[in-house]
Amino acid sequence: MSSALTSEAISVAQGLCPPAHSPEDFLDEASRWVSRHVRPNETHTDAFVRLCADRDPALNVFYKAASIARAWAGDPSELLSRDPMETRARAWRDLLRLAEREQRADEDLRAALTRLLTENTAAAAAYLLILQGERQ
Repeated sequence: MSSALTSEAISVAQGLCPPAHSPEDFLDEASRWVSRHVRPNETHTDAFVRLCADRDPALNVFYKAASIARAWAGDPSELLSRDPMETRARAWRDLLRLAEREQRADEDLRAALTRLLTENTAAAAAYLLILQGERQ
């Protein structure tokens, strides 16, 4: 993986930047990735199935970036509940779940959340929006 689109897909999938390309661009790159990994006597579809079954990290990145790009291109209000309190509560639950998944062996949940909010811009932005909503 070395193309500019691949680098962007990695950054988008990690939440480091918003997508500059369309979902279709990321899916086309995923298809090219599969094409490069077709084995002798294997169809493109067979290679795709094998890479999915093997949980190929590159393929995962392209599909995750495509999903994010699809959500990014739509109307963000469609992703939110009509009830602002419910939206903030869901965002807070999701941040805590993410912190739990990212928690290191030597961290308590508070330390993991603090690190997450320091290292992940999207998580920090969501946290600020949660706090902003509480002040209104």
